[in-house]
Amino acid sequence: MNEDTVKKFWLGSEQGYQEIISLYEKHLKDRNKDYMLEIGTRQGHSAKIWEEFGYKNLILIDVSFDYLVFDFDNKFNFITGDSRHLETVEQVKNILGGNKLDFLFIDGGHGYNDVKGDFELYKNFVKQDGIIVLHDLFLNNDMQKFFTEIKDNYIFDEIHIDYYGYGILVNK
Repeated sequence: MNEDTVKKFWLGSEQGYQEIISLYEKHLKDRNKDYMLEIGTRQGHSAKIWEEFGYKNLILIDVSFDYLVFDFDNKFNFITGDSRHLETVEQVKNILGGNKLDFLFIDGGHGYNDVKGDFELYKNFVKQDGIIVLHDLFLNNDMQKFFTEIKDNYIFDEIHIDYYGYGILVNK
């Protein structure tokens, strides 16, 4: 991982720089990086960071990719649609082809039912010992409420340094 490259992609993103570096160092650096799913891609800054972190097969879900500010290579699978529609879930299943996710990054809707829906629909795609991250944990009470309800079922961590933070779960 090249920190200068990460910083280049980070500029303009909605991620805290120290938070994303801490997430990498504490939870992602020494883990397998075959399959990753990001729900809520927006301009693509974080997707480029995941690529820099070494993820080989990235699945990106967003309601629109009209706002992308980067060119992406063939490591990326784009799914345009609502992450909570069963058709979208089926597309993820087909792309994975029986493989499991090493990393699930949930950054779509930030309401309680949005984040709970994404979590419930995609958690079973994450391999044992895989990482699930809820972005913007400290953005609103809905995010914190949901994380508090589920965190004791996992090995968990929270990172809150310079933005809205992460709720991290290790899939048992």
